[in-house]
Amino acid sequence: MMKKFAKLLLVGLIAGFLALPGYAADVKIGFIDGNEIIKKYQPAIDEKLKKEFKDRESNIVAMQEDLKKLDEKLRRDNAILSASELKNLQLDFQTKEREFQRQGSAFNEDITMRGNQELQSLVQQVQAVVKDVAKANNYEIVLQRGTAVYFDDKYDITATVLKQLDTKVKL
Repeated sequence: MMKKFAKLLLVGLIAGFLALPGYAADVKIGFIDGNEIIKKYQPAIDEKLKKEFKDRESNIVAMQEDLKKLDEKLRRDNAILSASELKNLQLDFQTKEREFQRQGSAFNEDITMRGNQELQSLVQQVQAVVKDVAKANNYEIVLQRGTAVYFDDKYDITATVLKQLDTKVKL
């Protein structure tokens, strides 16, 4: 039953495409390269996140340095410390290591979340500019470059979109 439906659907689509050339001549289609747009604005997003998370990153780096010093002390003084001192030092190391792992994980999650928020904001701005460019130039369809198997570069409107984005993007 599903095979019959799939065949009927395929036949219908082919028939539709065969009838399309008469109408397709009037359709204006454009393409954008979203990867090129992201690549252009990614450094600005990264810089913004770096500034925003600078203090937390510094704290995590400081914790890492403390752990490294504590580990070196454990290795260096292992033979000369009493059993109770060694046990306390190991316990201190384990406690600090757990806290470092916890804060490191939270930091990574937070920076990933903020990065995704910034990218989403950029995508919304890109969509608005693409819509404006499409309307201004009478494009009826604008597709992402990766969705087409082939297209002529004369239909690529990425440069036009980037020019407008440069004046409108707020990161």
